[in-house]
Amino acid sequence: MLHTFNKLTTLTLRGTYTGRCDLRLPASLQCIGLMEFKCSYEWVCSLLITLSSLDHRVACNLWDVVLQPCEEAREDYSHIFDLRSEMLARDLSNITIFVRNGSKELFKILSGLSIRSALKFEFGSA
Repeated sequence: MLHTFNKLTTLTLRGTYTGRCDLRLPASLQCIGLMEFKCSYEWVCSLLITLSSLDHRVACNLWDVVLQPCEEAREDYSHIFDLRSEMLARDLSNITIFVRNGSKELFKILSGLSIRSALKFEFGSA
């Protein structure tokens, strides 16, 4: 339903998400914020892949994001490697990512990607 909001420029999500990100984002989106957010590794990766398909700059704010292992990942890591390979093959230079209270796992996901140089990463105090 989100793709029908053709003038939506900012989207903020909260909650817990697992599996792949299946959001169909409107082409007008300029900023997405994940606030107090729990999600799987594959959800974050597939979100970045989805954002890379937008043909303009997009800011992605990751505030207090906690990565949770998905059940499938415990049994078979091949789809995780496939997602990582797909992300590395994508041009993510139109995505500017800001992270506050990120984890080392989230840092590992973002390292080596062709994201904008404005990446700001702050580890939590705990």
